Amino acid sequence: MSKKRKRGSDTTPQQEDKLEALRARLRELKQAKGLATTNDEKDKPSKDSKRRTSKTAEKATDSEDDSEGSDSDNEQPRARSSKHAPMSQSTKYQVSRRRDVVEVLKRKVRDPRFGAMAGLVDPTRIDKNYSFLHDYEATEMNELKAAIKKSKSEEDTQKLKRTLMGMENKKRSRLEKEREQNVIREHRKKEKEAVAQGKKPYYLKEADIKKQALVNKFESMKGKERERAIERRRLKESQREKKAMPQARRTVG
Repeated sequence: MSKKRKRGSDTTPQQEDKLEALRARLRELKQAKGLATTNDEKDKPSKDSKRRTSKTAEKATDSEDDSEGSDSDNEQPRARSSKHAPMSQSTKYQVSRRRDVVEVLKRKVRDPRFGAMAGLVDPTRIDKNYSFLHDYEATEMNELKAAIKKSKSEEDTQKLKRTLMGMENKKRSRLEKEREQNVIREHRKKEKEAVAQGKKPYYLKEADIKKQALVNKFESMKGKERERAIERRRLKESQREKKAMPQARRTVG
């Protein structure tokens, strides 16, 4: 039976020296650590001193809040820390007690004549059925002209003139639209006959529609009325050209 060897019995003198050096180094580190901990404990404030400092800080903040509250009426509210932060409001404004607990459906009034169940809406048919409104409009314009002649107040006169001008512009735009629709209707009728004969359909451009409508407008006018309309259009075009012309070229001649 072999006996157990004791620790360190097989160590050499060099290993003993190394171990001794390591032990000495560890003792030095422990001593240095112990000194550091004692210095930190000395520097740390006691619990009583902590309580005193916290109380003084709270008093200082309360006094600042009181001073700010007194000048809150004159100062603007503080800006938000970022654009994502919620909006802040003063407590002097009462919060609304109204709440939408149950959503109430609003009543929607619809005209069955213009609904989807009545079929596709034909604007030409609607204009034909409600053409009597144009007669009412004409009589109303005549009444406005008579009221302008009779009125003595400048303010009322200007108000009536603005109303009359708006109605005249509305009537003018309606007539222009009707002329364009007539041009489109006649062109489609002709193209339908051409397609029946085997030709390809031709679709009018918007500029061509406006030109043809203008030609039809001048043809339907009388001699003097046509001359006045052409003169007004010529002056309008010349003014537009002058505005587009550079300033240096306007003053020449």
